[in-house]
Amino acid sequence: MEEITIVLLEDNRADAALIRAILESEWKKFKLVEVDSEKGFLAALKDAKPDLVISDFSLPSYDGKKALAATQRIAPETPFIFYSGTLGEESAIEALKNGASDYVIKDRPRRLVPAIRRALDEAKQKAIRQNAEKRITSLAHMMDLAPDAIIVRDVEGRVLSWNKGAERLYGFTINEVETEGVTDLIYRWPASDHEDAKKKVLSEGHWEGELEQITKDKRTVVVLSRWTLVRGENRETDQILIINTDITEKKLLERQFLRAQRLESIGILASGIAHDLNNILAPILMCSELLKADESRPDALALLDSIIASARRGGDTVKQVLTFVRGSEGKRLPIKLAQVMQEVCKVITDTFPKNIEVSQQLDPKLWHVCGDATQLHQVLMNLSINARDAMPNGGKLVFSARNLVDDEGGQKVFLQVKDTGTGIPAEIQERIFDPFFTTKEAGKGTGLGLSTVLGIVKSHSGTLRVQSIPGKGTSFEMTFPAIAVKEKTGLNGQTTSLRGHGELILLVDDESEIRRTVSQVLAQYGYEVRTAEDGAAAVVQFEEIKENLKLIITDLMMPGVQGSSLAQTLTTIKPGVRILVTSGLPEESCIPGATCFLRKPFSMML
Repeated sequence: MEEITIVLLEDNRADAALIRAILESEWKKFKLVEVDSEKGFLAALKDAKPDLVISDFSLPSYDGKKALAATQRIAPETPFIFYSGTLGEESAIEALKNGASDYVIKDRPRRLVPAIRRALDEAKQKAIRQNAEKRITSLAHMMDLAPDAIIVRDVEGRVLSWNKGAERLYGFTINEVETEGVTDLIYRWPASDHEDAKKKVLSEGHWEGELEQITKDKRTVVVLSRWTLVRGENRETDQILIINTDITEKKLLERQFLRAQRLESIGILASGIAHDLNNILAPILMCSELLKADESRPDALALLDSIIASARRGGDTVKQVLTFVRGSEGKRLPIKLAQVMQEVCKVITDTFPKNIEVSQQLDPKLWHVCGDATQLHQVLMNLSINARDAMPNGGKLVFSARNLVDDEGGQKVFLQVKDTGTGIPAEIQERIFDPFFTTKEAGKGTGLGLSTVLGIVKSHSGTLRVQSIPGKGTSFEMTFPAIAVKEKTGLNGQTTSLRGHGELILLVDDESEIRRTVSQVLAQYGYEVRTAEDGAAAVVQFEEIKENLKLIITDLMMPGVQGSSLAQTLTTIKPGVRILVTSGLPEESCIPGATCFLRKPFSMML
């Protein structure tokens, strides 16, 4: 037990001796400083730094009330007990109101010990509370200094704490989020990512991932969000600690880096793509010339089939190239990895040297994963290019994918890219994922291919392992978490008639050949067609026929008024009008006013 120091203000020596005897019977270690005057009391209060003051109420040369006031001024945290024989009930009540801890009547000295214990315990608890409050205040101050948004909310979404970092990031004050609710303010609806995070943190206790949110001024921000469940005494008092780091600029730089890296890869493939496109276009030109020279030839239909097949092949190749170069990072959606692998195999089969044999081993019931198709496309393309460079004299490149259940019962999708090339020397295998590390000659590579692969795999919560035997080949093995996806089912046995019954369609396109061809096809199927060569002409036509008009088909990219502006203008004039937008761009854009989107080139069956 620690030694306690007590200052005793008492002019009666007998009473002072009694108090010392009482203390000696209860405490082995204590220090009693006895004073009987104002001067002595004030000096003891400053020098002894007592844990407790015991004072008589009435003294010949000093007043107990003044002693209490002095104590509260000099040592306000020190408990004060009156020990007096003259303290009346009114005076005792007044003393307690003025800050005294307790009072003991001298003819009941046995009450002094519990009074002292209680006063010391209350002072100790008060000190603990004050220290805790100081720590909380200090922690709150440090939280406000933190650059991250630190939020505490209950499981229903009500905000309990909102630091200055959150206010700086989102622009909302604590009063605004308490009034409106954080989910309504910073999430776009439907807030499916937020709901998934909430379910996981409630079931597993923690969650970490990237979220797309909006600020008060309607800017979109991307945050790295870490959620931790803080258990209360019961489920109703559970809280969620959320720390959000703004990574918007980082994601922008990452997209720019990945795009630059894709351009490097597409540059490597450029000669093969050019060669393949020339092979595609040659039969189209030759077949067209033959048909133009003699339309009565009996093999004309076969030549037309050849033209159609070659045109579709050319369109697919261009689509692959544009998708790879332009990319569309950012959206994580359910993906069939088998389809991504098939697309990559198609590109490299057409562009790699013919002495490299490309094959696939894919599970027909491969599970879905949640990811960015463009980035996963880039992973397989980078690994394929490395494999090609490792097989200068030819070899085999095998893509395989299958379902996998780990030791903990988790469902995974396993991918492997395996080649029979030169392999990777053991002494450099630990360095191959380092940025800018390359064994290629100057100008043949930047050393970013494998570091990009590793970054993308990790961002998809995946794992990556490499096995290589010099002289025999290399295998890159990846696993990704699988997700459950309900397959869309169609209506069996039902067909849709393509024929119209004179419905009026307005076709808008700046390419005269497209207007002529599409008009002929639609007319052949029973539709009435009006055409316009640009947006301005389309508005004029629309005003004339809008009452009977059933559909507008417009190109997206046109001189003057763009298709997107035209769609908004026409829906303003006639709300509910159906608009089909077409474009040769590789990605489908969100076009206000458009009913649906159709990518060029398209066949008449679409």
